[in-house]
Amino acid sequence: MNLKKSLFLFLSMLTLGLAACGSGGGGSPTVSVTSTNKPKEVKPVELGGFATFVNADLTSKSQMITGPGNINTLVVDGKSIELVPENFITPVLHLSSQSEDRVIGNNLKYARYGFYETKNNGKLLDSYVFYQGQITPEKSVPSKGAATYKGIAIYDSLKVHKAKGEAEFNVNFQQGTINGVISSENKLFDPVNLSGTITGNRFSTGNVDDVNTTMSGAFYGPSAEEISGRFDILNKVVSGTFGASKQ
Repeated sequence: MNLKKSLFLFLSMLTLGLAACGSGGGGSPTVSVTSTNKPKEVKPVELGGFATFVNADLTSKSQMITGPGNINTLVVDGKSIELVPENFITPVLHLSSQSEDRVIGNNLKYARYGFYETKNNGKLLDSYVFYQGQITPEKSVPSKGAATYKGIAIYDSLKVHKAKGEAEFNVNFQQGTINGVISSENKLFDPVNLSGTITGNRFSTGNVDDVNTTMSGAFYGPSAEEISGRFDILNKVVSGTFGASKQ
């Protein structure tokens, strides 16, 4: 099994375990941005999210993200990673160099999500998959009604490298359910159907018809204006993240 496939499997399996307890290819344009740019200035907020880290020797770590912080700074295992440069407004940041790769969802006001990898002369060292943001207080998540959320997904597999896709979810707050689909307008990958249950300000579990498909995520903003999360298809070595806004 090659390194990239091993990393995928570790990321997917770790997410399935820990997230549940807490409850390029592909036609995407590359944007030339240097990693020395200043991150966006954002006041500290109460963060919530999830991150998985695997390094080159397959040592792994997953953690729930909680506490005050900046949505544009990912902190994993004591390491701070600046996600989005200042004044960057394109919905998805694609940055690639000999030292790092970043594909970050930047289409939301209250959350960030995506993939971050470090390299040594082009050789993969560390890999991160994450979502985080200004998490909605539990008491502010609606208990009645329904809503549709639409946005962007980032899909990654052995054949399709971090492709931009579409995300659409239907949330029934009264029943405590969330159902959605990740798709590609350009047919770069097959649609991924997702479903889960809401617990407080987070949601989790996978497609009830496919135990290999898993999902976790959270509501973001003062009144659940946004959602973000990740999904994995364990038997196909697929991983992805998404961010969507209430319509």
